[in-house]
Amino acid sequence: GDPAPLEVPACLRISHDDAHTFGPPVTVAQDPSRRLFFWDARMAVQPATGEIVALFWTHDRLAGRDVNAHVAWGTPDGATWSYPVDAGIPGQHPIPLILPDGRVLACYEHREEPASLRAVLSEDFGRTWELAGELVFHGSAGRESGMGSQRTHEEFWGDMLRWTFGHPWPALLPDGSVFVAYYAGDAGSMSMCWARIRV
Repeated sequence: GDPAPLEVPACLRISHDDAHTFGPPVTVAQDPSRRLFFWDARMAVQPATGEIVALFWTHDRLAGRDVNAHVAWGTPDGATWSYPVDAGIPGQHPIPLILPDGRVLACYEHREEPASLRAVLSEDFGRTWELAGELVFHGSAGRESGMGSQRTHEEFWGDMLRWTFGHPWPALLPDGSVFVAYYAGDAGSMSMCWARIRV
């Protein structure tokens, strides 16, 4: 019954003993005004430096709609984080993957017209993204629930139950290509799908 806006920080806890114990929570991202929600933090570590990049599905509570994904960078120990900035990626659940040459590949859901799953590259550890060259690797059969309209929080959660594709998760294969698993289907059934991307 608390009428105050939700407080939704993105946090992490780090284990140094194979997940037997975890340290205290560290706030990765939080909007002091409680207007922006930094949801579903996905992270990757730069092997050469240990620096961490985090991408967030970002929602504007007052506007009632998603905004571009945001990005933040953390120190190798995960204790200190930059404040998230607009990554320019118009989508949800952006998941970063570090490629062998140091580039970052992000896979995400684009729920505006045309609804699709996409992959985009960054040459500078997520500071800029090559949106002009992004790859569409799955297209929707139609409009996704709630696309292009302002939504109440309750409507937005209902939309999530009706979306017909999502959660693309990339993994590097031995030959340097990327395997992406995701769900897709229609109102009647869903399947696990995959795509193989050469970068």
